[in-house]
Amino acid sequence: MTRTANRHTRSEQRARPADASPRPSEQRDQLFFDQIIEAAVLDAALKQTAVVNPGDKFELVFRNLLEALFVERMDQNEEIFARFMNHKSFQKVVTSWLSSEAYRKFRVRTDDAIEDLVPTVSQL
Repeated sequence: MTRTANRHTRSEQRARPADASPRPSEQRDQLFFDQIIEAAVLDAALKQTAVVNPGDKFELVFRNLLEALFVERMDQNEEIFARFMNHKSFQKVVTSWLSSEAYRKFRVRTDDAIEDLVPTVSQL
């Protein structure tokens, strides 16, 4: 088999239908990222940062916390930890993604809290 054929075969092996169940490693990775987001959302200082800043400014603060959260959890997913620490392009993508997810969660919770405080017409 030629080299091109090998690559094609591997690509076909990796291709999965969109509705296919995630592989165990993908589930483990997603759980790892979900836990990082949830830990970040519990940080009171980060919450305050999200409330008073736009997303891009929030990401600057989030980046510092994110690295600490990765270090705390390095034994839970050593492969993702090593990739995050050693590959700047991966680190940038993950930081941006997790930052936007955490920011969105903070903003949704803040918006919900404000709605709870504002009386509706029927309550007046």
